[in-house]
Amino acid sequence: MGAFDALGLNGNHLTNGGTTISNTASFEFAGTDNENPNGSNHYECSQDGSAFSKCENQSVGLPSWGLQEYINLSPGVHTFQVRSVNQDGGVDSNPATFTWTVTPPPPKSS
Repeated sequence: MGAFDALGLNGNHLTNGGTTISNTASFEFAGTDNENPNGSNHYECSQDGSAFSKCENQSVGLPSWGLQEYINLSPGVHTFQVRSVNQDGGVDSNPATFTWTVTPPPPKSS
């Protein structure tokens, strides 16, 4: 996996292992096929240990990139994983992993 970026609500960057009150997360990622630099990848995503499935938004062709968004996340620890699959069906055996904690927003003062 090549480039990777994680954003919370209002475009604030999330930190791997960090904490946020944002219940929204968006992940942008890109990669290349080291065996066939002219080949295109597609991406599979997993949230909180679920089975990998095709990520929501992906480019077609080169360069390959993807975007995955999650909304209404509950408070607690969350883990996002993404892996690339090359045009020959080869699956990345070492997915990129990002873990963060959503905390409840502070109580509103009266």
